[in-house]
Amino acid sequence: MLKISAVMAIIAGLAMAGVKLALGEDLWWPFAVIDYIAAALLLLGALIALHSKQGALLACAWGLTAGLSWSTLFHHPQSQPGPGILEFGLGALLVSAIIGALLIVSGGLRVSAHGYAGAVAATIAALVLLAAPTPAAAQGASLTGRWASQGFGSIVDFQPCQTDAATMCGRIRWLWEANDANGRPRVDGRNPDRSLRTRSLVGIEIIRGFRETAPGVWTGGSLYNPDDGRTYTGTIRLRQGALHLQGCALNLFCQTQVWRRPEDLIEAAQGS
Repeated sequence: MLKISAVMAIIAGLAMAGVKLALGEDLWWPFAVIDYIAAALLLLGALIALHSKQGALLACAWGLTAGLSWSTLFHHPQSQPGPGILEFGLGALLVSAIIGALLIVSGGLRVSAHGYAGAVAATIAALVLLAAPTPAAAQGASLTGRWASQGFGSIVDFQPCQTDAATMCGRIRWLWEANDANGRPRVDGRNPDRSLRTRSLVGIEIIRGFRETAPGVWTGGSLYNPDDGRTYTGTIRLRQGALHLQGCALNLFCQTQVWRRPEDLIEAAQGS
């Protein structure tokens, strides 16, 4: 049973690392490192358990992994309404941790009282770790105000939505190219609503309905792209003073832009 549990730990550790790599940067700190920690502990516990024929360390590793998986599953900022690759990965890891621990116990392996206590303590420690308050720096993140789009093509002003003050919306306030080739103000010519195709691009609301679901993370809103007239689902994250705006079609095909405060770009251009 110990060998089966250890092999499961190796597979689960590699699988969880794979989930993290597949997600790329789609995790907010400290959850960005949780998967790697769990995977490393699982692999280390499995290798030592196989070598020493003791189940105590592996039981502790499974306990810590279960705690990390449970906490991350219910505390991470969800970027879409339904379960995604992260939810399925964490759920599978949690189930594997429970089965792996049960195999050690049911197999009558040499797991001392200290080993059992260590497994319980590791689980509790993991739960407490991720239940801790968010760092003050992340709590102070603010989306309100003006942001320059990637390439400085436009400036968008974020303010609470008029229909729901608990959500954020963004309007175009300035365009690098305010006029078209004929010298006329640029209009929303690709809008699927023909009645809106003559409205000026300056002043239109292209970002709407984003709610802060975790410190520095806004989800649940929509992004309108005047270049193609389509509306996308999106996620907004603030990281080190930069806005990472991700737009997705069908929750599968995503693209991310990095926006910055106009004053930050001006200061950088002036060399200050």
